[in-house]
Amino acid sequence: MKKILSLLFGCMAALVIAVSFSACNPKDKNNASVEDAMIGTWQGVINNLSYMLTINSTHTGSVVVNNGNNGQATFIWSMVSEDVVMLVITSGQLPGLEDLGNTLTMKVSFPGSNQLLFTLTTPPYSNFGPFVKTSGSGQQGGQSQQGGQPIAITKANMAGDWQLTGYRSSEDSNFSIWTSTPTTITLTSNGGYTSTGYLGNGSGTYTLAGTYVTVYATGSPSPLAYFSVISLTNNELILQMENDYYFKFNRIQD
Repeated sequence: MKKILSLLFGCMAALVIAVSFSACNPKDKNNASVEDAMIGTWQGVINNLSYMLTINSTHTGSVVVNNGNNGQATFIWSMVSEDVVMLVITSGQLPGLEDLGNTLTMKVSFPGSNQLLFTLTTPPYSNFGPFVKTSGSGQQGGQSQQGGQPIAITKANMAGDWQLTGYRSSEDSNFSIWTSTPTTITLTSNGGYTSTGYLGNGSGTYTLAGTYVTVYATGSPSPLAYFSVISLTNNELILQMENDYYFKFNRIQD
């Protein structure tokens, strides 16, 4: 009899938690479009590890790291505001997230075509992503994936010649075509750069700490500019500038 009552109360507690989670986060018209855009299967590279993220319309999901060799987890999720999601890990754990607990609250953004980025709303305010959609509905702007699969953000992978092709503000979902001053940047694997056009005509060095870039002009000890690398593929580089504008560069083919 005690075992039956224990099971009964356990099931009732689980039901109460599930109902409370859903009731506190009703779906409305404001966050419906963000929810729809999130649903699907996504792939990304974080700290040189390959992540496969699945987000279901049933408000469940899973994450698999390096085909399960470096961790996997399942979770439930719900929108707490128009662009903020609460994710509760129900089983497993993920590398680098152990100290954050089982509940993560993150801002959702879409930095590029069919790209998904999460940013913690509490310290350390880390970015997770971007992830590129590989299947599912709700693709941003109805555009096809053009940039390719994401690769690790390193100086070696960023090295090459890049042409500015698009821009958007933090309030826009999609990039507009860049039609102003022709602009290029050349990055080297040892931390050198040259630029022409809108970003200035000059050269110097840059440092890379995670996804954060600090630029120094030749001969100057003071930083010239700061920006963040939002996503990187073999053919596309997206940077977030200090003024919250996003610039999209495409690799100049030889």
